[in-house]
Amino acid sequence: MKKAELRFTGSGGQGVIMATIILAEAAYADKLQAVQSQSYGPEARGGLCKAECIIDEKPIAYTKVVRPNLLLSLTQASLDKYVGTLQEHAIVVVDSGITVPEEVKAHHQGISLPILNSAVEVIKNPMAANIISVGAVNEIMKIASEASLEEAVINHIPKGTEEKNIKALHLGEKDLPLATLCGMSAVFAALFGTPLTATVFALEVISVGVLYYAGLIPCLMAASVAYLIASLFGVSPTRFAVTLPALDVWTVFLVVLLAIGCALVSILFVRGMHWVEHMAVRFLKNSYLRAAAGGFAIIGLTLLLGRDYNGAGMDVIARAVEQGEAAPWAWFLKILFTALTIGCGFKGGEVVPSFFVGATFGCVAGQALGLPGGFGAAIGLVAVFCGAVNCPIASVLLSLELFGGTDGVLYFAFACAISYLLSGYCGLYSSQTILYSKLRAEFINVHAKE
Repeated sequence: MKKAELRFTGSGGQGVIMATIILAEAAYADKLQAVQSQSYGPEARGGLCKAECIIDEKPIAYTKVVRPNLLLSLTQASLDKYVGTLQEHAIVVVDSGITVPEEVKAHHQGISLPILNSAVEVIKNPMAANIISVGAVNEIMKIASEASLEEAVINHIPKGTEEKNIKALHLGEKDLPLATLCGMSAVFAALFGTPLTATVFALEVISVGVLYYAGLIPCLMAASVAYLIASLFGVSPTRFAVTLPALDVWTVFLVVLLAIGCALVSILFVRGMHWVEHMAVRFLKNSYLRAAAGGFAIIGLTLLLGRDYNGAGMDVIARAVEQGEAAPWAWFLKILFTALTIGCGFKGGEVVPSFFVGATFGCVAGQALGLPGGFGAAIGLVAVFCGAVNCPIASVLLSLELFGGTDGVLYFAFACAISYLLSGYCGLYSSQTILYSKLRAEFINVHAKE
């Protein structure tokens, strides 16, 4: 296993010290090296509290955590105080009620879980939050075996509470990550009316190379229910009318060329988004000042270039796909607008902008290659999306749900495969783990690069 340097933070009474003791004890039972330390204020309850542990396969020469690779915070105050000195791209696990500063998001992998609420609503005991945290962190870091962890929990809890605490442990290990996947599926399906894509996307996007099959039924149910509820409220699914050419070798060749361009555009999209965010955080430390600067920049660009690049831009996407019409530089300007908006701290998604970028680029580049503009836009939409999120299976399903029919599915499959391969290890989500090489059957276990 990779050396784990863990920092658990919260307030006195939340059990973060006990949580690290349990993890260290479980690791030691599995023949790993482990050390644990703690610090807290004079308050018995409510004061800031920090506990740390180091777990490694090799002897631990220095027993103090200097640069943690995982931080768990159960309160806003503890996150703000102890988030410094983390390793680059460290994992930050917080309760869902905590706001993670943009500076932290820019450099680390954030995971938000409903820890405190689950302790109250599911376990019926707020004191179980630390056990839920142990399970969640162990699932993320793969530290100790289930048997050793259960034994360590039982060793440190009051008699008569074994059943509830073991339930809390497994809730953190399995159910909370699964609940997150279900939420992702539901939101995606409700927004776009694509339940199959939403299901596979949630299973595929977290760990590229491995599908979390245990989540198939829950995610499909969540996506289906969300899709039906959205339909009941009059939200129409996203669908585009596009004519797909008959399958032939020459058209496949042109699609491959277009997909190469889409892969390059996806890299530009990803790196542009992250570069603007890094620069904004570096030069404008104050988040309010960043937001103001970004807002003025967007207003100025809108006055200069028009409103086509604000918002979702679904009308622009529809024109590109259904009419084969797009401005030559529309895709680049959308990257600029999106990077400035999100990079300066405004909330928004990246999926629809990737659709916009892909559709407009595909329309323009497809026509330059001799493909119908609408068909090129459809190819570009799914190929750029695939390159940006590293989800080829979900992208192929997206083409089926957005454009209908199966006659042209091979075109989309070729485009997604090429874009996935050539986009390298870039990705919109720095928390995304790419477990297997895109070139060979090799386990690499790296995070998507910015």
